[in-house]
Amino acid sequence: DTLVEGLTATITGTNFSATAANDSVTVDGVQATVVTASTTSLTVTVPTYSCRPARLVTISVTVAETGSKSDVPMHPASFVALNVGQLSVVQDPASFCLEFPATASGQETYVVGMTAPAESPGTVMPFQVTATSGIAAAPSLVAAGNVASAVPVLFGTRRTLGRAPVRLRQQFQRMQGQVRAEAKIRQWERVHLPRLRAQAQRPRGVSPMTGFAGAPPAPGDTVVVRVPDYNAADLCATYITIKTVVRVVGSAGIWVSDVQNPTADSLTLAEIQSASNQFDTKIFASDTTHFGHPTDLDNNGHILIVLTWQVNKAAANLQGFVFSGDLFPAASCAQSNYGELYYGEVPDSLNQAGTGARNKSSVLATMPRLIAHEFTHIIQNSQRLILNAGQPLAGWEAEGQATFAEELAGDAVLGNSSYQNYGGSVAFGAAGYDWYADELTKWAAYYGDLGSNNQAANAPELCTVYGNLTMTGVPCDPSAFYGASWIFQRYLADQFGPSYPGGLVQFTRDWVQKNPSLSGSANIQALTGANYDTLFVRFSAALALDDRNNGTGTGWIPPALAISSWNSDSIATYIASCCSWGWLDPPVMTFTTASSSRSVRGGSTAYLLLSAAAGHAATAIQFTDQGGAVLSTALRPALWVARIQ
Repeated sequence: DTLVEGLTATITGTNFSATAANDSVTVDGVQATVVTASTTSLTVTVPTYSCRPARLVTISVTVAETGSKSDVPMHPASFVALNVGQLSVVQDPASFCLEFPATASGQETYVVGMTAPAESPGTVMPFQVTATSGIAAAPSLVAAGNVASAVPVLFGTRRTLGRAPVRLRQQFQRMQGQVRAEAKIRQWERVHLPRLRAQAQRPRGVSPMTGFAGAPPAPGDTVVVRVPDYNAADLCATYITIKTVVRVVGSAGIWVSDVQNPTADSLTLAEIQSASNQFDTKIFASDTTHFGHPTDLDNNGHILIVLTWQVNKAAANLQGFVFSGDLFPAASCAQSNYGELYYGEVPDSLNQAGTGARNKSSVLATMPRLIAHEFTHIIQNSQRLILNAGQPLAGWEAEGQATFAEELAGDAVLGNSSYQNYGGSVAFGAAGYDWYADELTKWAAYYGDLGSNNQAANAPELCTVYGNLTMTGVPCDPSAFYGASWIFQRYLADQFGPSYPGGLVQFTRDWVQKNPSLSGSANIQALTGANYDTLFVRFSAALALDDRNNGTGTGWIPPALAISSWNSDSIATYIASCCSWGWLDPPVMTFTTASSSRSVRGGSTAYLLLSAAAGHAATAIQFTDQGGAVLSTALRPALWVARIQ
């Protein structure tokens, strides 16, 4: 009969000792404990082993002489037993072993992940994957085929040799420049905000901007603005003073232009009025509905939108920014305009600023989405630092949320809504392009996309949701953590928004306001009431499973492992066909003896695809450190497996 590790077994024979202590029994070379004994029967406890597959073993009994029995089948205590769509998670590194029974035939496919949820993006955990094959199933196995041929469009089979359209290539380049440039400001703020908060007492009577307050300036009035010197070491101490003229006063925004702006192909009054109308009715409304209202420190009931070539001059591809120093009195930050300001680029077709020509169409196309993003930072810091005397959001959390704001504002402008599983035709269509392409290409960057036919190795496992631009050794484009943290927040919104009291709107507002002293993973756990590590593992599995057609469609994917607002398969197919960009494409492992060295960074997952097309031998797969020891718990690693076929 088959032996099972850890259970008892009875051995029958002759010339045993009736005294258990005199009987020495080994199973597969390991000493077994004799429980009861007679001269013809021994009951023993079968030893347990470190991640060995089901196999044939030899049993030896020694009294005065040795007798043995070979080719006895032995199984581990349990096997992976999952239906299609089921997920199993192991959180104890000492138990990082997956035992698969032998099968005689049939397609069998799993995706396996080593996830590191800890907010430690600077830490990388190397690990070893060791697969050991064992007993085969009867009848004899059929040679395994190519899994890709048996599974329609599962992972990595969409790649073509297309070239990205000019518009998308230009967008990608401008996006990269904006991310790098904005990150410099955010990094300065992370270092200096504690000092500013310590120096500035919370002003009395400050309230959120909920309606018209004091009299704003009128069109034609001049306004002096202090613009932070982007290239200075101290953004509070060094600034550029400019004279602006009020062009348009809307219900939510005051639009002013630098009088020194280039005049060639400049923005017309009608174009600024159109942008103002969209800001008032869609962007301001969407951002404040979903995240709350900013302060009104200057008591004018408006956001000051400063269009100045000083942004152009600061850095190539910097398109716009906000600066938190404006929310503190000049006594704490000399640059401060003590109000709510956005600084935006202007057309410069003749490259008078010296950082590259900027045409009007690109400026107009980018401006609404970028204002939606940057205005969210004003709301975040107004609510948390000024109105509630709390802590700023974690950097990755704030950028992911501001990227989420782009999507939500796009929905407001286009009449779209959450939970609709939109695909490539919506995301990259004529209407959606200027609103959604930014988020989705940053999401693709997390999987290693660096542009057409350029896919980074070791992605996404050495990239991270928690990234920043000061990190080294990260293979992804710097924009990747914007996309990764956005899709993480989109996943959480899809999971909790429909049932959250007050719906998605209250869920996102509470994210900013409910626990102002908490940030990052602690804030998310308090907001959702769920274990953060569990949420992060499910999110990681959802990235691999969402909208995957396993040959029977996509109905096998459980809601907890799906992203209901975006169709991953459709988006992956689109960017592959248009631009030869890749998507999540795990390395493939079969049910055979093999080993490989992998690594995972805090805030990411190392994936592998385990597959056999026509049956396989029993296989044990163990995950250890590179010396074979139990993995460290520093990154709170979790091993998970989900069945696809």
